[in-house]
Amino acid sequence: TLTLAPTLTLTLTLTLTRYLILDLSHVYGMDETAASIFTKVQRLAATVGVELVWAGLAETVAKRLGRAGLLGDSSRRLATLDAAEKWVEDTLLQHVHSLSLKWLVDKTCRQVCT
Repeated sequence: TLTLAPTLTLTLTLTLTRYLILDLSHVYGMDETAASIFTKVQRLAATVGVELVWAGLAETVAKRLGRAGLLGDSSRRLATLDAAEKWVEDTLLQHVHSLSLKWLVDKTCRQVCT
């Protein structure tokens, strides 16, 4: 549970969630308060193993998030929401494929499925 304001509480159930896409394509400016809220969201996500994926960041917004320490070298930043969705989908499919190969121990099954 994350309390963002006295009247706004955000409760996330992130049992199987691995990625959270934040589409900021319609955001062209950001103040300190907004950046601090995203910092709290990132901390909450990190505690449950969720990676933030940033989409559509304007340069001004990216600079503000960078100053807040949210856009490091390991940050996932994509130009559009479509690109972010495609990256997440490809990453999850790659993970599922690697799991399937792990569990297909029979050589014949592995040859047929790959």
